[in-house]
Amino acid sequence: MHCCHFDRHCQHQRFGVARTCYLHKCADANCVEPKQTAGQPPTIFGNLYPIWTTGQFCEKHTCTVFACQEKKGRDQLCAAHTCLVRNCKGQASTEFPGIGLCSEHRCKIEDCSQKRAAGYFCQQHTCRKTDCKEQAKTEGRGAGYCPCHYRKRRKRRNAGGWGGMAAGPYGNENVGGSDSSDSDDGAGFGYPHLVW
Repeated sequence: MHCCHFDRHCQHQRFGVARTCYLHKCADANCVEPKQTAGQPPTIFGNLYPIWTTGQFCEKHTCTVFACQEKKGRDQLCAAHTCLVRNCKGQASTEFPGIGLCSEHRCKIEDCSQKRAAGYFCQQHTCRKTDCKEQAKTEGRGAGYCPCHYRKRRKRRNAGGWGGMAAGPYGNENVGGSDSSDSDDGAGFGYPHLVW
């Protein structure tokens, strides 16, 4: 009888042309290689126990992400770790399970799992000004714009005497008083944290 060569403790007959039995053969139907192993067989009370397998596939058919035991899809990664962007070979983030985007295609804002629109940010975190790819504020005054375009927009409004401004003896004045978040130096212009 031709016994399984997976380890010396397995007494099952080899499967077809494989060197191992059906239980220790790679789960890929067209593969005859043995499954990946967990390394050294455990010794308990001085007795050597059979080698433990770590997954259902051989090394060639197992995802290359550390500790992942799923079958490789295209390239070297399983479906869960493959970036969904066409022809991208990057590893999808495990920080946001289910989104399927690698760090090159995900928005750079911390805790944002959206796909980048242009530049480094998703549509929500990119300035609304045409062709601007800078980070936009997401709440409060100036929401939707980068500091530069928000200040330009505010200056245009102020020059026309509209947008909450009233003409006073010294030019346009803010009717509601000063607002530190509107200062030209960008102070108070809050942004979410970036992930680089």
